[in-house]
Amino acid sequence: MDMDQYSISDLEYNILDSQQNTYVTVATIAVIVYDSMITLEKEIKYFWGEPFSFNLLLFFLVRYSSFISPLTSYFLYNIVNCGIDILVLRTLALCHNGRNISIFLYSLVTIEAIIVFIISLKADPLFSVTSLKFGLHLSFCDENIDLASSILIPNIVSWLLPVLTSLFLMVLAIYKSADYWKMSSGFKGLKLVEVLIRDQAVYFFVRMMFNLKEAGELGVNGGTNYRPSLSGTLSSPEFA
Repeated sequence: MDMDQYSISDLEYNILDSQQNTYVTVATIAVIVYDSMITLEKEIKYFWGEPFSFNLLLFFLVRYSSFISPLTSYFLYNIVNCGIDILVLRTLALCHNGRNISIFLYSLVTIEAIIVFIISLKADPLFSVTSLKFGLHLSFCDENIDLASSILIPNIVSWLLPVLTSLFLMVLAIYKSADYWKMSSGFKGLKLVEVLIRDQAVYFFVRMMFNLKEAGELGVNGGTNYRPSLSGTLSSPEFA
């Protein structure tokens, strides 16, 4: 349909219809979650201890199928956030899970998260929100933002922190692996160490490439990016 033939009333109706669908979806999910919570005790009592059968499988599929789509979407967009945690665990494995190094690494990750959180709080007031009237029964809010002066510097800082943390973890892992290399004349006989170091290095450089791509396209080539808004930080490799 051409824009000339698309009336304001039709557009308003479609937007209101979309909002109503959203409300119904939220209400339905709330009922499903509430039902799961109040019947969980009986489910554990009567189903969890039963031997496997087709009826039992069918019960769990029907009961938890509504949660599958949201969970897969959540992990799809947030799995990269687990990357640094995985690097920490691998570094700890190379350091024999020492208490001091464990406290230091987890403190480092915690400090990084706090700094990124503070940056997000500082960046939010930079958005100018305006209310616009659209049709007879519909109004919406819009964000006015000056990209260059508002979020560019906070986003660059929030992008650099995870990169520097990942780089530090990789250097620490390589430094610790030097002891294993001396004992075994390289990677021979220590396949696990080889896999840990190689995978950690590949992860860091691949993530760096995606982040550089996002940094270069920020505000330039938005058509190739599925990021829903400019408020997302550059620390997540979101790409089309």
